[in-house]
Amino acid sequence: MPNYFGEQRFGHNNIQQATAWLTGATRVRDRTQQGRLLSVARSLLFNQILAMRVAQQSWQQLLTGDVVMLAGSHSVFVVDEVDEPLQQRLIAHDIHPTGALWGVGEPMSRGCARALELAAVAPLVLLQQGLERAEVKQQRRSLVALPQELSWDYQKETHTLKVSFYLAAGCYATSLLRERPAIINRA
Repeated sequence: MPNYFGEQRFGHNNIQQATAWLTGATRVRDRTQQGRLLSVARSLLFNQILAMRVAQQSWQQLLTGDVVMLAGSHSVFVVDEVDEPLQQRLIAHDIHPTGALWGVGEPMSRGCARALELAAVAPLVLLQQGLERAEVKQQRRSLVALPQELSWDYQKETHTLKVSFYLAAGCYATSLLRERPAIINRA
């Protein structure tokens, strides 16, 4: 499933607050609130990248220049050329394409993947610049969330669907459930 940051990350006008603070329209003195707003801005940019990849049906595919994450260690490396061994590792869920968690410096991605990331976040250039001014360290996040031990049970009498699964740390169940028609079709 697409590994979007969930709506709870953006509630209570967080996007507007982050934008106002990072563009200098307002001041935020509280360090905890600053950290939250930086996280909101990064999450929004990541979701933009993922949304573009989903729209182009490339979020589960390798692009030249993609930064991929190893499933076990979460280490990353750049795909210079998409070849059969990498495709097989992708199919086996040993590696996953990633998206930028924006920060200082050029994106780690290259070629087609970098062009896509830059196009996706271009409308939010003020947030990019604000994150860079705040000297936030650039990181990567998997575009794919893989639910483990997925099961469901439909209670006909009460018209209730019970879905059970485990997610890796940092993945949002609300985002997964938003994709519920696909989950039900897979189960």
